[in-house]
Amino acid sequence: MNKLWLIDDDEVFTFLIKHKLERAKGFDSVKSFLYADEALEELKKLISEGTALPSIIFLDINMPRMSGWEFLQSLKNFNIDLSSTKIYILSSSSSSVDQMKAKEYSVEYFTKPLTDDNIEMARKYY
Repeated sequence: MNKLWLIDDDEVFTFLIKHKLERAKGFDSVKSFLYADEALEELKKLISEGTALPSIIFLDINMPRMSGWEFLQSLKNFNIDLSSTKIYILSSSSSSVDQMKAKEYSVEYFTKPLTDDNIEMARKYY
């Protein structure tokens, strides 16, 4: 099952991108989270239930409550096996510092807006 998660606190952006991803075909489901901590709890729940994890996660980095960086660090701290999940940072920041930091977590970095080419690259992952 090809599940895609979008974690971003911008409700308008999330609504538009979720709609675009649902129309893109190739994803069995698209789920969005406004807060990274809620997505982290959902991941833990799926793992405890033995349920399939998302194939792809698009993750914003600048969010309230828990940043994208804190989310990635939590995954590392909890030793969550995401070998079947590809994470893409999706941010409005074009900072080279942020892009280098993404490499430290072995995630790819896309700047907003999410393009059709980005979606196609992500779709090729699975």
